[in-house]
Amino acid sequence: MSSEIDYTTLDIPEDESPENYSWQARRAEILRRIKEVGHPAALNQAELAREFDTSRQNINHDIDVLADHVEEDLGRRRTLTAKCVFDRCITGLLEEEEYAAAARVVRDREEWLTERKDWEELAERVERVVETQNRAKYR
Repeated sequence: MSSEIDYTTLDIPEDESPENYSWQARRAEILRRIKEVGHPAALNQAELAREFDTSRQNINHDIDVLADHVEEDLGRRRTLTAKCVFDRCITGLLEEEEYAAAARVVRDREEWLTERKDWEELAERVERVVETQNRAKYR
């Protein structure tokens, strides 16, 4: 990960009211809630804005920044959603002592990650081919 803030490890102040959180703590708390509910759309941005005493635009921006953060850690909100759903499924299955089912979800997650990596590598190769063709065209 780059030198940016890791919102997954940032401490959220327990003795402070949410409207007094720093923007970093606010984002860490929003990420924690997204993980808890499993999808960013499950959170009401207007309610979050009131709770944190900020604008809906700031909350929307926070969610976009968190999506970028999660994307780097593992495509935008889709990646955030998929990662949270996989993690929630695994946690829930382990809590229910459904170890074989949890192992299958882990396997599915690994396959999903491998496919994402393969697509990213293919996109990089296509980009290099296009750049090479464009350079050759202007020689």
